[in-house]
Amino acid sequence: MAGLQEDPLGDLRVLFSGWLQDEAVLATQKGSKAAFQYHKAMDSVRSHASEIKDLKSLRNIKYVGDRTIKQLLEKLRNHCVEKGLEFPKAFESKRKANAEDVDENTNGKDGVSTASMPPTKKRKKRAYIPARRSGGYSILLALYTKDSERNGLTQEEIIKHATPYCDRSFKANPAANQFYSAWNSVKQLEKHDLLKCNGRPKRYYLTDEGLALAGQLKVAEGIESPSIEDSHSVDITLDNSLMVSSPIQQNRQPSEFVAPPLEHLHDPSNKTYSGVKYELWGATDYDIVLVIDTREVRSQTERDFFQKRLEALGVTCEVEALSVGDGVWLARHKQTGRQVVLNYIFERKRIDDLAFSIRDGRFQEQKVRLKMAAMKHVYYIVEEASGIDQMAVPGESIQTAISMTMTASQFYLRKFKTIEETISFLASVTEVIKEQHESRHKLLVLKPTTLKNQADYEPIIKLFRDKFESGQLPKYECVYPFETFKVMMAKSMTTVGETFMSMLMCIRGVSLDKAITIQKHFGTPLRLLDYFEDHKHLDIKEKKLLLTNLFKDQVGNKKIGPVVSERIYEMWGYKI
Repeated sequence: MAGLQEDPLGDLRVLFSGWLQDEAVLATQKGSKAAFQYHKAMDSVRSHASEIKDLKSLRNIKYVGDRTIKQLLEKLRNHCVEKGLEFPKAFESKRKANAEDVDENTNGKDGVSTASMPPTKKRKKRAYIPARRSGGYSILLALYTKDSERNGLTQEEIIKHATPYCDRSFKANPAANQFYSAWNSVKQLEKHDLLKCNGRPKRYYLTDEGLALAGQLKVAEGIESPSIEDSHSVDITLDNSLMVSSPIQQNRQPSEFVAPPLEHLHDPSNKTYSGVKYELWGATDYDIVLVIDTREVRSQTERDFFQKRLEALGVTCEVEALSVGDGVWLARHKQTGRQVVLNYIFERKRIDDLAFSIRDGRFQEQKVRLKMAAMKHVYYIVEEASGIDQMAVPGESIQTAISMTMTASQFYLRKFKTIEETISFLASVTEVIKEQHESRHKLLVLKPTTLKNQADYEPIIKLFRDKFESGQLPKYECVYPFETFKVMMAKSMTTVGETFMSMLMCIRGVSLDKAITIQKHFGTPLRLLDYFEDHKHLDIKEKKLLLTNLFKDQVGNKKIGPVVSERIYEMWGYKI
């Protein structure tokens, strides 16, 4: 490999791993499951023992497939062009298709002119029809029966109406190596032009071809519920002149008007929807403020480090105790001074703190609480602090936790080397938020009076988002008052069941799924203690396996292994 110019390009592992990290970030922003694969490929390239000197060595790296190689080589070519370098010959593919070496009008292997050979008969493409009770099947039926206006449904709405017609779950479970769900069938429906989507949030609707196929599936399923054709003609217009009647128009029955539920009525004059009052803030009525949690400090001697550095970058920053997250962005009314929490929140972890939070269970609990905050944009920041020799958990566990945060939790994860990079990122996010809100956003501030606990928090704001934030360019952003956010998200508002699960997850090896399984069965910590008390006559070996035997019929991560069962017994039943 003496001819390979390595000095100008340097160690290709650095370039390749950096490009893979960029792809992982992009995939995370799009909510793509490919983020998990890019992350594994990035780790493999970064930890590769020797330099990557040719195409063969690149192919031998774990998790780096043909598609990834094609992307990396394309980026390498662009990089060489930008830097004025010669593309390494060792990465040129030596394979050439035989068809390129033989002219289409010359003789083939048998001396027969290919021009005189009869054309190959093309195989007729088979129409795509999804299998019964599959993801695609149920999605078509949901849109056909529930989208009477053909204005489209959101992903959540489709899943709600499609679940009864599907045998598979619409939620992936990466922890059990189930990375694909019934929802992935949307890609096949789009590929075969049965489904289209647009807007933000995305709204899906049937094409004319999908409408006709869904009508046939409805007849086959024997569904008698109102559908699209009950309120609108399903005639398909061809060339603006020919009207072709669809078979599903036969036996049409007049639809009956059904009044909307009283609790979902909208009264614009009194600014009330579904019994909840609201008020509107104009785009120029408020300022954007970043609030940092009081516990977010650099060190004991630099407790105001974040505030000073952000203010030096022109960011209005304040410090206040937060119920969840390490920082949120607020809108403060210029006249009244009232504050509302915008749909942006971040959680910051130094790599050693992340390791300890995984070990003591805080990692899972904090992610659950971030989900309960019902924010649209959750930033999970990890700082790779230097000088840390001892880790609380193996490196593989940390990488798995990071990957799960990106894929299963669908948080926007960013990794930085220093605290200064984190501050620069927060400043840039603040500028983006300001630009977005100054250009078009009006705030619809909810003023609920019936919120009892965290369980009531998310459904109400989701109801308002479905009503006021639908469409390609939403006019409003639905938000809660800051005080409501702090009170509802306070840890003191957690139920006995949530506290029980948090206690269980403090035991090493007890994941969120296992904690939920145990809590659902026993309900409260007292009943778990009573369970061990009722079996105190057993010998010590049998006591340690009580939970293993109790939950032996559970599947996946819900099973309680012998080691975890023993740890729970040592914590909860050892003295009984």
